[in-house]
Amino acid sequence: MLTSERVEQSSAIHMQFRDCHEGHKPHAGLDPTKASTGVVWTSERAYEHGYMDDPDSWANLGQGAPEVEDEIEGCFERPHSVEVTMGGREYGPTAGIKPLRAAIANLYNAHHRAGKESLYSWENVCVVPGGRAGLIRIAAVLGHAYLGFFIPDYTAYNEMLSLFRNFGTIPVPLNRDDNYHIHPEKIEEEIARGTSVFITSNPRNPTGQVITNPELGQIQTICRDKATLIMDEFYGGYNYTSDCDGTVVSAADNIENVDDDDVLIIDGLTKRFRLPGWRVAWIIGPKEFIKAIGSCGSYLDGGTNVPFQEAAIPMLEPNRVKKEMKALQTHFREKRDYAIGRLREMGFKIEEKLVPQATFYLWLDLRHLPDAINDGLNFFEACLKEKCIVVPGIFFDLNPSKRRDLFDSPCHHYVRLSYGPRMEILKKGLDAIERVVKKYGKPDEAIESEGEGKTATLELSKNSPRVLGTTGEDDVLNAVFQSKAPGPKLDPLAAVKSIHSQLFDKIVQKTPYCSASTTPQTQPLCSSLNSPAEEVAYIRPKSSPKLGKDDIRRYLTRFQESQTYFPFVRLPYNITLETMMRSHPFLLLGILAAMSVPDVDVHQRLDAKFKRVLSEKTIEREEKSLDLLQGLLVYLTWYPIHLNPKGLQVMKFLQMAVDLVVDLKFDRHSDMLFDIKSRDSDTHKLSNERLAYLGCYYISTSIVLPFGRHQPIPFSPYMQFCLEFLPHDDTEARAQVLVKVHHLVEQATELNKIGAQPGSLSKDSQIELLIRRLDAIQQSLSPANACHPSMIFSLDFARERIYAVHTPMPKFPVHPDSPYSRIHLSECLAVIIKLLTHIISLPPTVFTTFTYPEWYHIIEMLVGLSRLCFPIPSIPSWDPASTRQIAKYLPLVTGFQAKMEEVVKLLASRSSPYGENGHKKGTVSIPSLFSAVLTILVDQYKERVYSFIDVDTPFNLFDPQDHQNTPHITTLPDSQQYHAIPTESQHIESIYPMKSGLCPVMSGALRSTGYWDAMDAFKNEIGTTGGVTNGADGDAWMGSTVDGELFDGNIIEDCGLWDLQAAQWEGNFH
Repeated sequence: MLTSERVEQSSAIHMQFRDCHEGHKPHAGLDPTKASTGVVWTSERAYEHGYMDDPDSWANLGQGAPEVEDEIEGCFERPHSVEVTMGGREYGPTAGIKPLRAAIANLYNAHHRAGKESLYSWENVCVVPGGRAGLIRIAAVLGHAYLGFFIPDYTAYNEMLSLFRNFGTIPVPLNRDDNYHIHPEKIEEEIARGTSVFITSNPRNPTGQVITNPELGQIQTICRDKATLIMDEFYGGYNYTSDCDGTVVSAADNIENVDDDDVLIIDGLTKRFRLPGWRVAWIIGPKEFIKAIGSCGSYLDGGTNVPFQEAAIPMLEPNRVKKEMKALQTHFREKRDYAIGRLREMGFKIEEKLVPQATFYLWLDLRHLPDAINDGLNFFEACLKEKCIVVPGIFFDLNPSKRRDLFDSPCHHYVRLSYGPRMEILKKGLDAIERVVKKYGKPDEAIESEGEGKTATLELSKNSPRVLGTTGEDDVLNAVFQSKAPGPKLDPLAAVKSIHSQLFDKIVQKTPYCSASTTPQTQPLCSSLNSPAEEVAYIRPKSSPKLGKDDIRRYLTRFQESQTYFPFVRLPYNITLETMMRSHPFLLLGILAAMSVPDVDVHQRLDAKFKRVLSEKTIEREEKSLDLLQGLLVYLTWYPIHLNPKGLQVMKFLQMAVDLVVDLKFDRHSDMLFDIKSRDSDTHKLSNERLAYLGCYYISTSIVLPFGRHQPIPFSPYMQFCLEFLPHDDTEARAQVLVKVHHLVEQATELNKIGAQPGSLSKDSQIELLIRRLDAIQQSLSPANACHPSMIFSLDFARERIYAVHTPMPKFPVHPDSPYSRIHLSECLAVIIKLLTHIISLPPTVFTTFTYPEWYHIIEMLVGLSRLCFPIPSIPSWDPASTRQIAKYLPLVTGFQAKMEEVVKLLASRSSPYGENGHKKGTVSIPSLFSAVLTILVDQYKERVYSFIDVDTPFNLFDPQDHQNTPHITTLPDSQQYHAIPTESQHIESIYPMKSGLCPVMSGALRSTGYWDAMDAFKNEIGTTGGVTNGADGDAWMGSTVDGELFDGNIIEDCGLWDLQAAQWEGNFH
């Protein structure tokens, strides 16, 4: 059996498709690829096989049109001729003639607005020459926005979305396992990410699914005043969910005010009135929208044929339409049931949940067919030879930006089959499909795995197990990450590698999270680190299930939904798992480790595999690649800080990423020598390298600045050059802006550290300069980027950090007060209140996609708020009492704590195929950690404000303090003491003595919280982690032990140990 890739490469129809689309070379001034939509392309191929010469001998199950004959029982007879009046000879209004517009409004009021105050008038209706023309008109009047579209969907959307540049397109893939359903929660989440326009067919083409009330109403409520809905309702009459009673599915049912609700409905005579040749359609919506849509028809299409408009008016009488819809639904449901029955007899697997509830389409799964016909293109080609037309599924996988190979599409193994034609044509088409199936072999009883039995090919099974394999077993990742044993020759490097192997075995191999398939093969120098009893105790049963392909796809989907927050690693939204394994294996592993964090048990195992493979690649194989760097960046971006909040292991991973940037020479490029900034001169590879370099700086500032550490990747001239490069799209532009903003944060932090230097501008002047630069960046944003959550976070955070320069931080010297200090700190307070209020207003789903930088921003905001609520030593005139009154610290922090509890409940409510993510004592997640910390902060604040006699002493809830050793601060000496810049030793003792910490994580206050109990219980339930046995102390997860030394979870952590061992071996061998 041939693999899918070989089938595609050897298939004439695939090559023809490539030549016609992505690979086509246009003539000068003409791009013929713009002319070919999916149905048109299939018709053109059918013409080549003789369809045009003898159409009556063919079965066209591809054309998206219903039967037009007057043979359906109960349906009214269509006109056989149309009278042309004198008015019909004239140009008609581009918005349609008034009598037809009034008739359409009356139909919707009768069927969807009965009993409601707000009714449609003729001014709410625009008549257009067909559905595509209507879509083009709507696209022409859209403003700058993110437009969300769902996959799969109507093929013509692809061309509409690619023609216009006034909006950015955001794909939202739907899941077959979830019946391709659009959930209200998904809409809410997309709005929170910045999407302000949605377009979708409902009922849905090609899947035949439908969103009905009350869920449709919930979606409209979510979008009200936040997003515009474009509802393609051409199939609304083909509704089988109400027992064929004539009910038409429409968003018009749920509109509160016809002129205020931003809902545009498009329908027409084409589908439910079975008159596709008339090209009469309409758009219904607020008058303001309709006026603009009508006007743009003057330069887009010229308007609709007037005689057909006049002839359509009597068809729209409400009672007549109701009777028509009953007959239509009964007839087409019978044809649906007939087609499904025939296909099931042939061996096609059509699950009951996937039976279409509307439209006249079947979304046919071909994966169980023989390789030669198990993809849409080859099945289509085979059907053509039997004089039957279907539509390959890839045409419904919208790809307006042309950013991926369509052969990576999850729709590639599907076709759309229409049961719209007359019954005799439908029977003829199904007979042809049956001949195709018999010719190539009957479908198997179950969906076979792709390349079953081949070690280099992944398993695909609907019964695919859910959890990672362990010692002695393979899982789907092992075919990619195979260990390579080094040669027998022992040299200093091999000796260091051997130490690495021993230590890694000590820390990771004996945990229940690892698979032996990636264990380094270096012969240990000492085998006494693990006793046999220890090793037996930690071996997981060999029957432990594996990580299946469906599980990996689930995590890939989660990443695709979250990657908008980290635009530095671009992943096509529906790249296949096979392509990832082949071209980006370590990036895939990084994504799995990062996206599995909510499934804590599985994350621990994937995390161990990630670290093991990383150590092999960097130490065993000395690998350096973009794939390795991108995997590290993704891992760092969603780093699980909640699993070891006291650990600094993240610093080591960051240094590895920086080293890769330098070794790969991504921090310099010849383009800079020639000042090449043209988009045309760029390549996909160079763009990814540049984004990885910028992403490394972005994540580095988020990690090192909170700890006051040295920036390992400096802002360089080449980085500035990269920021001036013309971006390909809004996503790349957002990446550039994020780096610019973080560079300002870095400059503000440096100014906080060292103050204004001799000969430079004053500190206040430099603050104003940084703010002006930030304002310039904000004003340069596109409308789509300006409303993106990551932009809102970063811009407000940078503004707060710049204005907060006057608040001294631990180990940083204080600076004299100045007239602007209080003004700047007041601005700082206003920004913090604004951003925290915004954060509290976000829906819980948004927090599930946050990255390390977003959580870092929130932490810094809380720290800043705390500092401002108490006296600031460098600014004795600061009024903390008024600040506490203005800031409303307790409502803000308790509000945020309540929001975190909502997120915790949301995560707990999401069923996981891997089991529970916590314990009866609580859940283990970043939101639950934040909730615990916030509870402590509230208690500390209350204790400070309500219990102490002298509240206004230099104090805040995060900076390390020792009240017993700082009596001079408690008594508040005169202001002159604060105007003197002390030495570092004086500073530490007098203002921020590093004796004991008040940060809940560093001080150990977490011990008294439910989060500590949950983490401890979780660790004790699953067994040993890094040397901690059942029933061990809860401190264990804050750092593990190796031979009595604190060792923070992985070999990469203890650089000092590595330096020592390497030096010893070097001395021995020289």
